[in-house]
Amino acid sequence: MWGTSPEQAAKILVEAGADVVGCNCGDGGPERAAGIMQAMRKVTKGMLVAYPNAGLPRIQAGRTTYDLSPDEMAARYPAILDAGANIVGACCGSTPAHIARIAEVVRKRRAPRA
Repeated sequence: MWGTSPEQAAKILVEAGADVVGCNCGDGGPERAAGIMQAMRKVTKGMLVAYPNAGLPRIQAGRTTYDLSPDEMAARYPAILDAGANIVGACCGSTPAHIARIAEVVRKRRAPRA
C-alpha cells in the first residue's frame, strides 16, 4: 500500500529484530491477506500474523457497514492459513460473530494432540 512489497517489509522487520510480522486491514480484506502471507513466507520462516478487515467499508443510511458476513469471511481463512499464517484474527468491520467463525476454521485445522 505504501510502496513496500510484503517481502521487503518482512525482511526489513525480521532483520530489525521482529519476532512476528504480518498484515492487518487494508484494501482487499482476507483475499489480499492470503497473498501477503504467501509473499512474506518466501523470505521468513518466522511467525506470521494476519488480521484482515471484513471487506470494504460502505456508508449506508449514515452507518458504516462492511461487505463480508461472518460466514463469508471465515470461508476465506483456509487460504490465509495455507499461505503460512501462524496467527489470525480480524480487524475493521469484524464482530464477535466473525471471530467465532474464524476460530471454528482454525480449530478444525489444528493437528490432533497425542
